[in-house]
Amino acid sequence: MTGIYKIRVARKLLLDRLLSEIKDEYIDDERPFLKITFFRGLILYIRYNDYDEYSYQLIYSQEPLDRVRYDNYDDM
Repeated sequence: MTGIYKIRVARKLLLDRLLSEIKDEYIDDERPFLKITFFRGLILYIRYNDYDEYSYQLIYSQEPLDRVRYDNYDDM
């Protein structure tokens, strides 16, 4: 499966389960990544590549560097 396919699957799963909590969502087909903004101010980024690697980042405040991040994603 390609990265963009995985992003679309993740988007569908999140929208199916959390639609009432989601303010906005955006998919970038070029890189590929998904950005979801929640009504409570949380921002979730999910990225996939074509090699079964992913990363996600959760920003939960407006303070600089105040985020939770998991990343095993290789950009190379």
